[in-house]
Amino acid sequence: MTKTLTKTEKTTKIHPIVKVTETQLVGELLKMDGTGASFEGMDVRVLVKMRKTGIRDGVKFENPYLNKVHKFYSLNVTSNAHYEAAVRRQQAREGQEVDFLAKPRKWGERIKKSPVVRHNGNFYFSTHVNTLTTDVVYKNIDGKIIDKANIEEFLPAKSASRQGLENEVIVRDYKIESIVQMRMKGCTYIVKHD
Repeated sequence: MTKTLTKTEKTTKIHPIVKVTETQLVGELLKMDGTGASFEGMDVRVLVKMRKTGIRDGVKFENPYLNKVHKFYSLNVTSNAHYEAAVRRQQAREGQEVDFLAKPRKWGERIKKSPVVRHNGNFYFSTHVNTLTTDVVYKNIDGKIIDKANIEEFLPAKSASRQGLENEVIVRDYKIESIVQMRMKGCTYIVKHD
């Protein structure tokens, strides 16, 4: 017997779950032809960049958290978006003069028209960040949650943006090994890391 849905009932589309290696994920990203922007969701585990030392009461000391803390969060991103055009659209929305010119990439080589960047033998997924969908959680190498206040003094100062926007266009390149899970092209990809 087939059930007929009423207007108030919704159906949920079930996306296949695919387990992939980092190399296979890069292969899927390389299939994007770059002809238009694409929207993805990701769960990431990113090593927190920190200074090697701190200073307390005029005394320099080694950072006990260096290379031992990751931040975990989920976000929605856009790939294959044109950075300069995105900033110009935001300038127009904010009533500013539309005059932004992007500078050339400082590091890495974009592969074809894909969102993949190669740098020093590593691959990165180049994105525009749309929204964080979870809070950022910091954990040590044992998986114990760390309060951000404990590592704040070791975090590098944020650099000023050239955009001059109230709502900045945020661009991030995520190392493939930092991606835990990705939702794209109707599939959920769970990344198996070495």
